[in-house]
Amino acid sequence: MKKQIVNILIFSLLTVSCSEDTNNTTPIVNTKNEYNYTYSGQVAGYDYQDLGLSVKWATKNLGAQNYYDAGYYISWGENMPKGEYTWQSYQHYDTQSKTITKYTELTEDENNLVRLEPSDDAATVNMGDQWRIPTDEEITELRTKCDWTYLETDNGNIGYIVIGPNGKSIFIPACGYMKNQELKMFNKSVCLWSSNLSMRFAAKAYELTGYNSSDNEVFRYEGMSERYYGEPIRAVTNSN
Repeated sequence: MKKQIVNILIFSLLTVSCSEDTNNTTPIVNTKNEYNYTYSGQVAGYDYQDLGLSVKWATKNLGAQNYYDAGYYISWGENMPKGEYTWQSYQHYDTQSKTITKYTELTEDENNLVRLEPSDDAATVNMGDQWRIPTDEEITELRTKCDWTYLETDNGNIGYIVIGPNGKSIFIPACGYMKNQELKMFNKSVCLWSSNLSMRFAAKAYELTGYNSSDNEVFRYEGMSERYYGEPIRAVTNSN
């Protein structure tokens, strides 16, 4: 699989930065800070919302029971959550040589693997082959073509109502990420994996990162995180 593998910088820090229609009503926020959960249809038993973008977005994070829950925290290129998130516990890392073993820099990977294969895509593995982790381009579309509104739900979870060009919306909770055995930035920052390897640092992958300022102005941008971090996943589908 590998011809050459790249040495990684362990000390790198989190980069700037995370069926048929059944309900066509537009979600709203009422005075009790509740989100009116709706969905456009289902694929393989999972709800999706058609936001008027190039793909349809799942209405909940992978592994979440409710739209405001974090769901699974998963390292980039792995399929399930685990107890500790370190380079040593990362599936695509050799602890003896201290090198990444898959999805290396474009110039050093003989297979030019810069995007997750289905077997390493947690959404595909857990939800079925009609679902996948969004590409960096699709995540960029979500953050640039949609309106984002800060919301604190009645149960205390903080997140954002993301309203698409067609007026429909999804809720994305600010669930932070896992590093070592510690949950960081919970109820402060959105961190959602893309399926794309960073083209600048092989030890990192692109993500959606979002947060709000003290006056609740919402900022969201393309971030990069260490691949061993555990982050939530919001799947997409091209199916009807």
